[in-house]
Amino acid sequence: MKHSLKRGSILIYALVLVTISLTMATIILSSSVTLSLNHNYVNIKNKLSRVISDNARVVFKLARSLNSNWWGFSDNLSCPTNFSMSGSTNSWTVSTELYTDDSSIYCSWSHLSIPLKLYMNSWSTDFPLAEYGWSIVMLANSWSWKIGNLPFWDSDNTLIDFSSYDYTVWELLDDNANSDNFSVSSTGWELYNYGFQDDDALHRKIKFGYIAPGTGFNSIFWNNTKTSNYIDKNIYNGDSLNDKIGNTINWSLYLTLNKRSIVYLYQFNKEKYNKFNELKEISKLDGVLEAWEWYIQNNGWVISLSSTGGNDYVFDFATYDYAILLENTTNEVLSYNIKWYDNNSNKDIYIVPIDDSDEVLLKYLGNSIVIDDEKRLISEQKEVVSSK
Repeated sequence: MKHSLKRGSILIYALVLVTISLTMATIILSSSVTLSLNHNYVNIKNKLSRVISDNARVVFKLARSLNSNWWGFSDNLSCPTNFSMSGSTNSWTVSTELYTDDSSIYCSWSHLSIPLKLYMNSWSTDFPLAEYGWSIVMLANSWSWKIGNLPFWDSDNTLIDFSSYDYTVWELLDDNANSDNFSVSSTGWELYNYGFQDDDALHRKIKFGYIAPGTGFNSIFWNNTKTSNYIDKNIYNGDSLNDKIGNTINWSLYLTLNKRSIVYLYQFNKEKYNKFNELKEISKLDGVLEAWEWYIQNNGWVISLSSTGGNDYVFDFATYDYAILLENTTNEVLSYNIKWYDNNSNKDIYIVPIDDSDEVLLKYLGNSIVIDDEKRLISEQKEVVSSK
Protein backbone atom coordinates (compact mmCIF):
# COMPACT_ATOMS: atom_id res chain seq x y z
CA MET A 1 0.00 0.00 0.00
CA LYS A 2 2.81 2.33 0.91
CA HIS A 3 4.47 1.62 -2.42
CA SER A 4 1.25 2.45 -4.29
CA LEU A 5 0.97 5.80 -2.48
CA LYS A 6 4.59 6.58 -3.27
CA ARG A 7 4.14 5.77 -6.97
CA GLY A 8 1.00 7.93 -7.02
CA SER A 9 2.83 10.86 -5.47
CA ILE A 10 5.61 10.56 -8.01
CA LEU A 11 3.06 10.50 -10.87
CA ILE A 12 1.27 13.60 -9.57
CA TYR A 13 4.59 15.39 -9.11
CA ALA A 14 5.59 14.52 -12.68
CA LEU A 15 2.27 15.79 -14.02
CA VAL A 16 2.72 19.05 -12.11
CA LEU A 17 6.20 19.47 -13.58
CA VAL A 18 4.90 18.80 -17.08
CA THR A 19 2.07 21.29 -16.58
CA ILE A 20 4.50 23.93 -15.30
CA SER A 21 6.83 23.29 -18.23
CA LEU A 22 4.00 23.59 -20.75
CA THR A 23 2.76 26.75 -19.09
CA MET A 24 6.24 28.28 -19.15
CA ALA A 25 6.67 27.30 -22.80
CA THR A 26 3.32 28.87 -23.62
CA ILE A 27 4.29 32.05 -21.77
CA ILE A 28 7.65 32.20 -23.52
CA LEU A 29 6.02 31.59 -26.93
CA SER A 30 3.35 34.18 -26.20
CA SER A 31 6.00 36.64 -25.06
CA SER A 32 8.03 35.97 -28.20
CA VAL A 33 4.99 36.58 -30.42
CA THR A 34 4.14 39.72 -28.47
CA LEU A 35 7.71 40.98 -28.71
CA SER A 36 7.75 40.20 -32.44
CA LEU A 37 4.47 42.02 -32.97
CA ASN A 38 5.66 44.96 -30.89
CA HIS A 39 8.92 45.03 -32.84
CA ASN A 40 7.04 45.04 -36.15
CA TYR A 41 4.73 47.75 -34.86
CA VAL A 42 7.66 49.89 -33.76
CA ASN A 43 9.33 49.43 -37.16
CA ILE A 44 6.13 50.44 -38.96
CA LYS A 45 5.64 53.52 -36.75
CA ASN A 46 9.28 54.50 -37.26
CA LYS A 47 8.91 54.20 -41.02
CA LEU A 48 5.72 56.28 -41.02
CA SER A 49 7.34 59.01 -38.92
CA ARG A 50 10.50 58.96 -41.04
CA VAL A 51 8.53 59.34 -44.29
CA ILE A 52 6.52 62.24 -42.84
CA SER A 53 9.68 63.98 -41.61
CA ASP A 54 11.44 63.47 -44.96
CA ASN A 55 8.45 64.82 -46.88
CA ALA A 56 8.22 67.83 -44.56
CA ARG A 57 11.88 68.67 -45.16
CA VAL A 58 11.37 68.55 -48.94
CA VAL A 59 8.23 70.72 -48.76
CA PHE A 60 9.85 73.28 -46.42
CA LYS A 61 13.03 73.47 -48.49
CA LEU A 62 11.08 74.04 -51.69
CA ALA A 63 8.86 76.69 -50.06
CA ARG A 64 11.89 78.63 -48.80
CA SER A 65 13.72 78.32 -52.11
CA LEU A 66 10.81 79.57 -54.22
CA ASN A 67 10.32 82.55 -51.93
CA SER A 68 13.92 83.67 -51.78
CA ASN A 69 14.98 83.33 -55.42
CA TRP A 70 14.60 87.08 -56.11
CA TRP A 71 14.70 90.11 -53.82
CA GLY A 72 11.18 90.34 -52.51
CA PHE A 73 8.71 92.97 -53.61
CA SER A 74 10.08 95.89 -55.62
CA ASP A 75 8.06 98.52 -57.47
CA ASN A 76 10.66 101.02 -58.66
CA LEU A 77 9.46 101.07 -62.23
CA SER A 78 5.95 101.09 -63.66
CA CYS A 79 4.84 100.52 -67.22
CA PRO A 80 4.78 103.79 -69.20
CA THR A 81 1.40 105.38 -69.88
CA ASN A 82 0.15 108.20 -72.09
CA PHE A 83 3.20 108.47 -74.34
CA SER A 84 3.13 108.83 -78.07
CA MET A 85 3.93 106.70 -81.07
CA SER A 86 3.53 107.97 -84.60
CA GLY A 87 4.32 106.91 -88.12
CA SER A 88 3.99 108.35 -91.58
CA THR A 89 0.25 107.71 -91.67
CA ASN A 90 -0.84 107.13 -88.05
CA SER A 91 -0.24 108.35 -84.49
CA TRP A 92 -1.35 106.88 -81.17
CA THR A 93 -1.38 107.52 -77.46
CA VAL A 94 0.00 104.44 -75.79
CA SER A 95 -0.50 102.98 -72.31
CA THR A 96 1.32 99.73 -71.60
CA GLU A 97 0.77 96.99 -68.98
CA LEU A 98 3.20 94.67 -67.27
CA TYR A 99 3.39 91.30 -68.97
CA THR A 100 5.59 88.26 -68.56
CA ASP A 101 6.22 84.97 -70.32
CA ASP A 102 8.60 82.09 -69.74
CA SER A 103 11.65 84.03 -70.88
CA SER A 104 11.21 87.75 -70.16
CA ILE A 105 9.29 90.55 -68.44
CA TYR A 106 8.13 93.59 -70.38
CA CYS A 107 5.49 96.28 -70.71
CA SER A 108 3.16 95.54 -73.59
CA TRP A 109 0.64 97.23 -75.89
CA SER A 110 -0.50 96.39 -79.41
CA HIS A 111 -1.76 98.24 -82.47
CA LEU A 112 -3.35 96.48 -85.44
CA SER A 113 -2.22 93.20 -83.85
CA ILE A 114 1.38 94.40 -83.87
CA PRO A 115 2.77 94.20 -80.32
CA LEU A 116 4.90 96.85 -78.70
CA LYS A 117 7.22 95.53 -76.00
CA LEU A 118 9.32 97.67 -73.65
CA TYR A 119 11.96 95.54 -71.95
CA MET A 120 13.24 96.30 -68.43
CA ASN A 121 16.87 95.92 -67.45
CA SER A 122 17.96 93.41 -64.80
CA TRP A 123 17.69 95.98 -61.99
CA SER A 124 14.22 97.25 -63.00
CA THR A 125 15.45 100.83 -63.24
CA ASP A 126 14.88 101.63 -66.92
CA PHE A 127 13.79 100.35 -70.32
CA PRO A 128 16.88 99.83 -72.49
CA LEU A 129 15.05 98.29 -75.46
CA ALA A 130 11.77 98.65 -77.31
CA GLU A 131 10.43 96.16 -79.85
CA TYR A 132 7.65 96.88 -82.33
CA GLY A 133 6.85 94.09 -84.71
CA TRP A 134 10.24 92.79 -85.85
CA SER A 135 12.05 96.07 -85.24
CA ILE A 136 14.08 96.93 -82.12
CA VAL A 137 15.45 100.30 -80.97
CA MET A 138 17.68 101.15 -78.02
CA LEU A 139 15.96 103.59 -75.68
CA ALA A 140 18.72 103.99 -73.10
CA ASN A 141 22.39 103.29 -72.57
CA SER A 142 24.43 102.86 -69.42
CA TRP A 143 24.77 106.59 -68.77
CA SER A 144 21.55 108.41 -69.58
CA TRP A 145 18.12 108.28 -71.16
CA LYS A 146 17.78 108.93 -74.85
CA ILE A 147 14.71 111.15 -74.78
CA GLY A 148 13.12 112.01 -78.10
CA ASN A 149 11.70 110.45 -81.22
CA LEU A 150 13.39 107.16 -82.01
CA PRO A 151 12.46 105.42 -85.27
CA PHE A 152 11.59 101.76 -85.67
CA TRP A 153 12.45 100.03 -88.90
CA ASP A 154 8.89 99.21 -89.86
CA SER A 155 7.31 100.24 -93.16
CA ASP A 156 5.55 103.23 -91.56
CA ASN A 157 8.75 104.59 -89.95
CA THR A 158 7.04 104.57 -86.56
CA LEU A 159 8.56 106.79 -83.88
CA ILE A 160 8.40 106.27 -80.11
CA ASP A 161 8.70 109.11 -77.61
CA PHE A 162 8.36 108.91 -73.83
CA SER A 163 10.17 110.39 -70.84
CA SER A 164 10.77 109.32 -67.25
CA TYR A 165 7.64 110.87 -65.74
CA ASP A 166 5.56 108.37 -67.69
CA TYR A 167 6.77 105.39 -65.69
CA THR A 168 7.34 106.51 -62.11
CA VAL A 169 3.80 105.79 -60.87
CA TRP A 170 3.58 103.09 -58.18
CA GLU A 171 1.37 100.31 -59.60
CA LEU A 172 1.62 97.56 -56.89
CA LEU A 173 3.12 95.14 -59.41
CA ASP A 174 6.49 93.61 -58.65
CA ASP A 175 9.02 94.76 -61.25
CA ASN A 176 10.53 91.31 -61.82
CA ALA A 177 7.18 89.48 -61.44
CA ASN A 178 8.45 87.40 -58.52
CA SER A 179 7.70 89.09 -55.20
CA ASP A 180 8.69 86.18 -52.91
CA ASN A 181 5.58 86.53 -50.74
CA PHE A 182 4.31 82.90 -50.66
CA SER A 183 1.35 84.01 -52.79
CA VAL A 184 0.41 84.15 -56.47
CA SER A 185 -0.37 87.85 -56.01
CA SER A 186 2.17 90.62 -56.54
CA THR A 187 1.49 92.17 -53.16
CA GLY A 188 -1.43 91.70 -50.81
CA TRP A 189 -4.26 90.67 -53.12
CA GLU A 190 -3.03 92.67 -56.13
CA LEU A 191 -2.77 90.07 -58.91
CA TYR A 192 -0.50 90.30 -61.92
CA ASN A 193 -1.94 91.13 -65.32
CA TYR A 194 -3.20 88.55 -67.81
CA GLY A 195 -3.66 85.91 -65.13
CA PHE A 196 0.10 85.48 -64.69
CA GLN A 197 1.26 83.65 -61.54
CA ASP A 198 4.81 83.74 -60.21
CA ASP A 199 6.39 80.67 -58.59
CA ASP A 200 5.81 81.68 -54.95
CA ALA A 201 2.92 79.21 -54.46
CA LEU A 202 4.27 76.34 -56.57
CA HIS A 203 5.16 74.28 -53.47
CA ARG A 204 1.44 74.11 -52.64
CA LYS A 205 0.40 72.93 -56.12
CA ILE A 206 3.04 70.31 -56.93
CA LYS A 207 4.13 67.46 -54.65
CA PHE A 208 7.81 66.53 -54.94
CA GLY A 209 9.62 63.69 -53.22
CA TYR A 210 12.15 60.85 -53.27
CA ILE A 211 12.04 57.09 -52.63
CA ALA A 212 15.15 55.09 -51.77
CA PRO A 213 15.59 51.60 -53.26
CA GLY A 214 14.59 48.59 -51.17
CA THR A 215 12.10 50.47 -48.97
CA GLY A 216 8.90 48.79 -50.19
CA PHE A 217 5.79 50.76 -50.94
CA ASN A 218 5.79 54.42 -49.93
CA SER A 219 2.80 56.74 -50.07
CA ILE A 220 3.53 59.77 -52.25
CA PHE A 221 0.05 61.26 -51.86
CA TRP A 222 -2.90 60.86 -49.51
CA ASN A 223 -5.80 63.26 -49.34
CA ASN A 224 -8.57 63.17 -46.75
CA THR A 225 -10.89 65.60 -44.99
CA LYS A 226 -8.18 66.68 -42.53
CA THR A 227 -5.71 67.59 -45.27
CA SER A 228 -8.45 69.31 -47.29
CA ASN A 229 -9.41 71.41 -44.27
CA TYR A 230 -5.76 72.24 -43.64
CA ILE A 231 -5.39 73.46 -47.23
CA ASP A 232 -8.67 75.36 -47.01
CA LYS A 233 -7.65 77.37 -43.93
CA ASN A 234 -4.48 78.73 -45.55
CA ILE A 235 -5.48 82.26 -46.58
CA TYR A 236 -2.92 82.23 -49.39
CA ASN A 237 -5.00 79.53 -51.10
CA GLY A 238 -7.96 81.90 -51.44
CA ASP A 239 -7.08 83.42 -54.83
CA SER A 240 -9.37 83.22 -57.85
CA LEU A 241 -6.78 81.72 -60.19
CA ASN A 242 -6.53 78.27 -58.58
CA ASP A 243 -8.78 75.82 -56.79
CA LYS A 244 -8.50 73.81 -53.59
CA ILE A 245 -8.50 70.04 -53.49
CA GLY A 246 -11.54 69.56 -51.23
CA ASN A 247 -13.83 71.36 -53.68
CA THR A 248 -12.96 69.41 -56.80
CA ILE A 249 -14.80 66.58 -58.57
CA ASN A 250 -13.30 66.35 -62.06
CA TRP A 251 -9.52 66.31 -62.00
CA SER A 252 -6.76 64.46 -63.84
CA LEU A 253 -3.41 63.40 -62.40
CA TYR A 254 -0.08 64.15 -64.09
CA LEU A 255 2.79 62.08 -62.67
CA THR A 256 6.50 62.52 -63.43
CA LEU A 257 8.99 59.75 -62.54
CA ASN A 258 12.71 59.38 -63.16
CA LYS A 259 12.82 55.62 -62.42
CA ARG A 260 10.73 52.53 -63.03
CA SER A 261 8.23 51.75 -60.26
CA ILE A 262 5.11 49.85 -59.23
CA VAL A 263 2.09 51.99 -58.36
CA TYR A 264 -1.04 51.41 -56.28
CA LEU A 265 -3.94 53.88 -56.53
CA TYR A 266 -6.53 53.59 -53.75
CA GLN A 267 -9.99 55.11 -53.50
CA PHE A 268 -11.26 55.20 -49.89
CA ASN A 269 -14.59 55.73 -48.17
CA LYS A 270 -14.39 59.29 -46.83
CA GLU A 271 -17.01 58.83 -44.10
CA LYS A 272 -15.26 55.77 -42.61
CA TYR A 273 -12.03 57.67 -42.13
CA ASN A 274 -13.80 60.77 -40.81
CA LYS A 275 -15.59 58.75 -38.11
CA PHE A 276 -13.27 55.86 -37.28
CA ASN A 277 -9.87 56.65 -38.89
CA GLU A 278 -10.46 53.53 -40.98
CA LEU A 279 -8.99 53.20 -44.47
CA LYS A 280 -12.00 51.49 -46.04
CA GLU A 281 -11.00 50.55 -49.57
CA ILE A 282 -13.55 51.11 -52.32
CA SER A 283 -11.28 50.38 -55.28
CA LYS A 284 -7.64 49.78 -56.05
CA LEU A 285 -5.74 50.07 -59.32
CA ASP A 286 -2.17 48.93 -59.88
CA GLY A 287 0.39 48.94 -62.62
CA VAL A 288 4.06 49.21 -63.56
CA LEU A 289 5.24 52.70 -64.55
CA GLU A 290 8.32 53.47 -66.58
CA ALA A 291 10.35 56.64 -66.12
CA TRP A 292 8.37 59.33 -67.95
CA GLU A 293 5.69 61.99 -67.62
CA TRP A 294 2.25 60.40 -67.60
CA TYR A 295 -1.45 61.06 -67.30
CA ILE A 296 -3.05 58.27 -65.27
CA GLN A 297 -5.64 56.57 -67.50
CA ASN A 298 -8.87 54.78 -66.59
CA ASN A 299 -8.51 51.27 -68.02
CA GLY A 300 -10.57 48.86 -65.92
CA TRP A 301 -8.72 47.68 -62.80
CA VAL A 302 -5.23 48.21 -64.21
CA ILE A 303 -3.52 51.60 -64.42
CA SER A 304 -2.68 52.56 -67.95
CA LEU A 305 -0.65 55.60 -68.92
CA SER A 306 -0.64 58.23 -71.60
CA SER A 307 1.84 61.02 -72.29
CA THR A 308 -0.90 63.11 -73.91
CA GLY A 309 -4.02 62.28 -71.89
CA GLY A 310 -7.41 61.27 -73.24
CA ASN A 311 -9.25 58.70 -71.13
CA ASP A 312 -7.93 60.10 -67.85
CA TYR A 313 -8.74 58.62 -64.45
CA VAL A 314 -11.08 61.19 -62.90
CA PHE A 315 -10.55 62.10 -59.24
CA ASP A 316 -13.57 63.18 -57.18
CA PHE A 317 -12.00 64.67 -54.06
CA ALA A 318 -15.29 66.05 -52.77
CA THR A 319 -16.74 62.53 -52.39
CA TYR A 320 -13.78 60.18 -51.84
CA ASP A 321 -10.33 60.02 -50.27
CA TYR A 322 -7.41 58.91 -52.44
CA ALA A 323 -3.90 57.59 -51.84
CA ILE A 324 -1.05 56.75 -54.20
CA LEU A 325 1.74 54.36 -53.19
CA LEU A 326 4.93 53.72 -55.17
CA GLU A 327 7.60 51.05 -54.90
CA ASN A 328 11.01 51.84 -56.33
CA THR A 329 12.06 48.76 -58.31
CA THR A 330 15.55 50.01 -59.18
CA ASN A 331 18.82 50.26 -57.27
CA GLU A 332 18.87 54.05 -57.43
CA VAL A 333 16.92 56.83 -55.75
CA LEU A 334 13.58 57.55 -57.42
CA SER A 335 12.27 61.12 -57.66
CA TYR A 336 8.70 62.04 -58.47
CA ASN A 337 6.34 64.98 -58.71
CA ILE A 338 2.58 65.00 -59.04
CA LYS A 339 0.12 67.64 -60.14
CA TRP A 340 -3.60 67.75 -60.87
CA TYR A 341 -5.44 69.56 -63.65
CA ASP A 342 -9.05 70.68 -63.84
CA ASN A 343 -10.69 69.07 -66.86
CA ASN A 344 -13.17 71.94 -67.17
CA SER A 345 -11.46 75.21 -66.23
CA ASN A 346 -7.76 74.35 -66.69
CA LYS A 347 -7.07 75.73 -63.23
CA ASP A 348 -4.25 74.44 -61.07
CA ILE A 349 -5.13 72.93 -57.71
CA TYR A 350 -3.68 73.40 -54.24
CA ILE A 351 -2.86 69.85 -53.12
CA VAL A 352 -0.10 70.14 -50.49
CA PRO A 353 -1.27 70.62 -46.88
CA ILE A 354 1.19 73.34 -45.91
CA ASP A 355 0.25 76.52 -44.05
CA ASP A 356 2.77 79.22 -44.93
CA SER A 357 0.53 82.17 -44.02
CA ASP A 358 2.21 82.71 -40.65
CA GLU A 359 4.87 85.44 -40.58
CA VAL A 360 7.57 83.27 -38.99
CA LEU A 361 6.47 79.61 -39.18
CA LEU A 362 5.91 76.94 -41.81
CA LYS A 363 3.41 74.24 -40.84
CA TYR A 364 2.83 70.97 -42.69
CA LEU A 365 0.20 68.29 -42.05
CA GLY A 366 2.23 65.27 -43.04
CA ASN A 367 0.82 61.79 -43.54
CA SER A 368 1.93 58.39 -44.71
CA ILE A 369 0.57 54.91 -45.45
CA VAL A 370 2.51 51.63 -45.44
CA ILE A 371 1.56 48.02 -46.17
CA ASP A 372 2.45 45.58 -43.38
CA ASP A 373 3.35 41.89 -43.69
CA GLU A 374 -0.32 40.91 -43.60
CA LYS A 375 -1.12 43.33 -46.48
CA ARG A 376 -2.93 45.73 -44.17
CA LEU A 377 -2.78 49.48 -44.70
CA ILE A 378 -1.30 51.27 -41.67
CA SER A 379 -1.40 55.06 -41.57
CA GLU A 380 -0.24 58.04 -39.57
CA GLN A 381 -0.92 61.76 -39.80
CA LYS A 382 0.76 64.55 -37.81
CA GLU A 383 1.73 68.22 -38.04
CA VAL A 384 5.35 69.28 -38.50
CA VAL A 385 6.43 72.87 -37.76
CA SER A 386 9.55 74.76 -38.81
CA SER A 387 10.71 78.36 -39.13
CA LYS A 388 10.46 80.25 -42.40
